[in-house]
Amino acid sequence: MVIGVTGGAGAGKTLVATELERLGAKVIDADVIAREVVEPGGEALIEIEKTFGGEVIDSDGTLKRKALAELVFSDAEKLKELNSITHPRIRAEIDRRIKGFQASSPDALIVVNAALLMEVGHETDMDKVVLVTAPTDMRVERMVRRDKITPKEALDRMRSQMSEDEKKKKANFIIDNVGSKEELQRKTAELFKVLKEMK
Repeated sequence: MVIGVTGGAGAGKTLVATELERLGAKVIDADVIAREVVEPGGEALIEIEKTFGGEVIDSDGTLKRKALAELVFSDAEKLKELNSITHPRIRAEIDRRIKGFQASSPDALIVVNAALLMEVGHETDMDKVVLVTAPTDMRVERMVRRDKITPKEALDRMRSQMSEDEKKKKANFIIDNVGSKEELQRKTAELFKVLKEMK
């Protein structure tokens, strides 16, 4: 069974995915893959430089993430261009890893942890989708603390994603992350039990 775990920036989806992994699920992290596809020498990075210019590439040949983020999160067209370069590659790698887990562990609960699961239409490939939610002010606070960005930058990133209301319509399970880390772990453990029973 393949489960998509998603949620807006700062909602806590990675904590849920990490806990599911601790409980025995096989986790594929789209963020990790997204970093891998833009490594120096790769086709995606070459295309990014061609599209956005040398100012998004550091002197050591790596991607200047902050410079690129400033460009794309304030311009919907530029974000669309970036996504058209990276997302097909990310999706292909996620699918490759799913097949790998299915071959080596046929009974495994496979979790795809992806912020933009619904934005790119990948939720249709999942057996079930889990949405992690949290109030906007809480999410902004978490992002400012975690990513060392301004509240405005946090809101720009949030606005570039599908609204929580839209996501709720497509989700099979919703975890509201408003309490402590322990509370989130408890809710995740309950969900894991339900998912294991569904298999």
